[in-house]
Order: sequence, then C-alpha cells, then structure tokens
Amino acid sequence: MTITSNEFERKYAKPKVVEPRRITFKTFYKKYIHPGNSALYGVKYEFCNGYVEKTSSLTSKDLFIVKHLTDSFYKRKHETGGTTVNNLETWTSETCWRRPYWAYVTKQQIADGHNDKTVIPKFMVEIISKNDDVLVVQKKVYEYFDIGVKVLWIIYPNLKVVHVYTSTKNIMVCEDDDDICSAAPVLNDFKISIADLFKQ
Repeated sequence: MTITSNEFERKYAKPKVVEPRRITFKTFYKKYIHPGNSALYGVKYEFCNGYVEKTSSLTSKDLFIVKHLTDSFYKRKHETGGTTVNNLETWTSETCWRRPYWAYVTKQQIADGHNDKTVIPKFMVEIISKNDDVLVVQKKVYEYFDIGVKVLWIIYPNLKVVHVYTSTKNIMVCEDDDDICSAAPVLNDFKISIADLFKQ
C-alpha cells in the first residue's frame, strides 16, 4: 500500500502547539488574584515574565503539615519576635511574582512591610502538589536564592520527603523518620523530624 505525501502529512503531522498569551501583571492580578475574579477554586496562581503559572493550592489533606510546621515554630525556646505567614506575595525579580506556601519573617521585616518596604523572608517552605511542574519548582529555587533567601524547604507530601536547601548547590534530602529538617542558619533552634512533620 502506497501512502501519498498529503496523506502522510495529515496522518503524522506534528500537533500545533498554541503558546499562551502574555499579559501584564495588572491584568493577571485583576483576573486571578483580586477578590471577585474568575480564578478557579483550588488553584494557586503565580506570575512570571508575562505568563500565568498554575498549580494546585494547598488542600485540606495537607493542612496537618502546616500545623506541624507552625506548632514547632512556636514551641521553640528562643523567641525572636518574628512570625510565620502563608502565601506571602514576593517579587523574585522585576517580572516574577511568587507566593511561597509558608515563610518566616522577623519583627523588623514586619515593621518594614508596614512602611511599604520590600520584605524577603530568609526562610521559606514550598509544599509540592502532584501537578507541579518540576522545571518551575527548580526555577523558583534559583529565584529565591537570588533575592536573598538563606534556607528553603521543598516538601513532597506524597513521598514524605523534604529537600532542605541552604544554597542552590547545598541540598540535604530528608526521607527517613529520624532525619531532621533544620532552618539553620536562619533559625538555629527550629528543627523537625520527618516523622513529626508527616505525623497524622
């Protein structure tokens, strides 16, 4: 059987890839972040270089992780006057706007924020959902350290694994129950074991 060139092209032609349309941050914020917008429930939206980046928002299934993080933070003996925040709006460059799931801010940074100064947490935590793009996750690691983050935890709930970054090159993988995730050198007294972090 002979296939003509036209038939071959119709049958085996590469699918057309439609590139997403670039938008301004103002349009992004109005459409996806501002109250009363058209954003989908259960989706976390971020913005980078004119494009909307979507991933699953934190679900009730993973709330126990946030609880263990927060409880451990406030059980520490050393009081710094800082606090923890969720989804802090953070510019990692002039064109990339992120919302890390959990972050530590100092008492001074709280005052700076009140005075409209830029606040860059030194310790951040990202919780990875099943539909996160690994390339976007790795890109954010570089973005965070470029702006001055000193410690970054990437938590994988489905795997019960935490990657603890103290730079883009220094990574500790915590996966055994007795492995300790530490926020040093930002918070030397903030530590939690894998068993305690994922305890249900």
